[in-house]
Amino acid sequence: MKKLYLILFSGLFWLFGGLSLLMRGLKLLTSESQLLEGGKERVLLLISIGLLIGFVKGHFVLKKSARRILEKILSLKEPIPFSQVYGRKFYFLIGGMILLGVSLRFIGLPHALHGTIDVAIGSALIHGAFVYFRAALRKEIA
Repeated sequence: MKKLYLILFSGLFWLFGGLSLLMRGLKLLTSESQLLEGGKERVLLLISIGLLIGFVKGHFVLKKSARRILEKILSLKEPIPFSQVYGRKFYFLIGGMILLGVSLRFIGLPHALHGTIDVAIGSALIHGAFVYFRAALRKEIA
């Protein structure tokens, strides 16, 4: 597989995962019960907190992770087998995040907390996705 396709795939994977979590978090936070319980101001505050945490996490943590994967893709010779791009650690990380997300649903966290966490993680993933898209736009990769 070409480097450009792998970079775009990685960016789209992070983007769609982030959008999915962001939308689910916003749905939890803007549910009728949340609006009745705390009002619009509380909901906006929780969304803002989630977006701020997500930006910080995306900028300082996920951006570095995305750059590591990007550097690995760029260091490989084409054609690149998909199996060489992501290591076991990455798959365990994805699996752990999915298990954490599923467990949050079953342990009965309040919608306000669960929604804020989903907004934070979703916005962080979206922030990290743009590392891939910026790299895909550079001339030396294509």
